Amino acid sequence: MKNSKIIKLASLYAGLLTLGVGSFAHATDQALLDALVANGTLTAEQASQISEDSKVSISPNRGTVKELRVRGRIQGQFGYSTGDGDRDYSTMEIRRARFGVQGSLHEPYRFQIELNTLPGGVSLDSAYVRYTGFGPEANLEFGKGKPRFGHEENTSSASILTIERSLLSNTLNGGKPVGARLFGDLGVIDYYTGIYNGHNSGAVTPNGEAGFLYNASIGLSLDEMIDSDISLNLRGDLLYNDADFAGSYGFEDAYAVSAHLKFDPVDVRIEYMYAKDFDGDSTRGFYIMPSMFFVPDTLEGVIRYEYVKADEASLQHQSRYARRQNGMGNGDRYQALYFGVNYYVLGNNLKYMAGVEFADLDVPGGDDTDATTLYGAMRMQF
Repeated sequence: MKNSKIIKLASLYAGLLTLGVGSFAHATDQALLDALVANGTLTAEQASQISEDSKVSISPNRGTVKELRVRGRIQGQFGYSTGDGDRDYSTMEIRRARFGVQGSLHEPYRFQIELNTLPGGVSLDSAYVRYTGFGPEANLEFGKGKPRFGHEENTSSASILTIERSLLSNTLNGGKPVGARLFGDLGVIDYYTGIYNGHNSGAVTPNGEAGFLYNASIGLSLDEMIDSDISLNLRGDLLYNDADFAGSYGFEDAYAVSAHLKFDPVDVRIEYMYAKDFDGDSTRGFYIMPSMFFVPDTLEGVIRYEYVKADEASLQHQSRYARRQNGMGNGDRYQALYFGVNYYVLGNNLKYMAGVEFADLDVPGGDDTDATTLYGAMRMQF
């Protein structure tokens, strides 16, 4: 009788934890059950049954799905920008709110779908079906997502070190078109190739138009060739576009080379990018971004300097948030210096970020425009 009451109380306690504190609950109630088994209060079979009864499960609609996991992120953000515009600008916004699922169908097929769920509406962010039967050396994938172009651009928004990516990355990135990809890891070398719908948004190509966006990338990991405490990765990326129509990628070809060096507590990222449009005019530039942990895994400082030059006056200040001052104009040379600090509560799963960016845009035949932007952000993912 006594053991029966203890089992019921343990089940109730585990159930309340599951309902009350989500993912933390499983670790907590499992620890309690382990302690009860160790003390001889419960048998291992009784503890296993309680654990099984306490789980909250999500079941797929089709029995062919072998694994299903939910995923998502919420990113809140504050921005204030002042400078040479007609007026200052400030806002608080939900920068990203995404929800999705990923899992395994019939092995070796995997899938993922993720939605943008913002106040302005819901839209598809990314989706793919991937065949992994050849092992890590070759993966075949079809879906909507980023080409592998640009180190900073291909770093997840949950993991980037600055609140907003550089103007260079935002200007030359390849969007999230629909396409087919082949990529793999060969050890020291990894590769990525793709052919995409020429329409940058990933929507259906306009009637009567033809053209594709091609992607190739190769990476080199030198970790095993140098000191074990040092990590060095090099990469070269290429985009070639033969889809010269409205809404397609804005350049005919683009190149990016990057280096990522880590030696605790220091991290250094450098990237150069070049793109040429269909009129032969180029946009090119670089950034260098060193960072360092002042408190291991907790408090990090980061600096980013970037320089961008365009043959035509096609450059603008960052869309978040300097450009929103109005009257900032177009220019042909841009420089910016970012100072930031990041506080990690649970790594990239929960962190707070703050930063300030000083930017200068040269406007041909007019007055140059300066902008100072203050950022604040909270980012979490599950």
